[in-house]
Order: sequence, then structure tokens, then C-alpha cells
Amino acid sequence: MTALSAEIGKEYTVMEVEMEGATKRRLAAIGLIKGTKVKVFTRKVGGAIVLKVRGSRYAFGKEIAQHIMLTEG
Repeated sequence: MTALSAEIGKEYTVMEVEMEGATKRRLAAIGLIKGTKVKVFTRKVGGAIVLKVRGSRYAFGKEIAQHIMLTEG
């Protein structure tokens, strides 16, 4: 599933970030890589989502969130 379809309050594990280039490198720099545990905090009206990644909260727009693949657990 993508981060867009994740439920608020649940924990997930990152399976893959299906992006290339600078955006993927930036996501890796903040710790969003395969195997990382994330928790969904909120979902905004325009499709943005707020994830807790390694103790910090980050907001991702719809364009990025649809490329973050998650699995429960």
C-alpha cells in the first residue's frame, strides 16, 4: 500500500520508496529507507500526510506520498 492509503495512528514499515533522483536521496537522508518504522500522525485535506520517522515528524505532499510503499507492522 502507499502512504496515502495508510490509516492514522498505525505503525508501518517502509517497503520501498519508488522515486529516483534528488527526492529519493533527500528521503533517505531523513531516514526514510527500506525497513524503517513509521507512524501515521495526520492526513491533510489536499492529500498531504504527516509521518513520524525515527522520532521526527515530516509532512509529505500527495506527489511524494504516493511513491512511499508501506506494509503493516
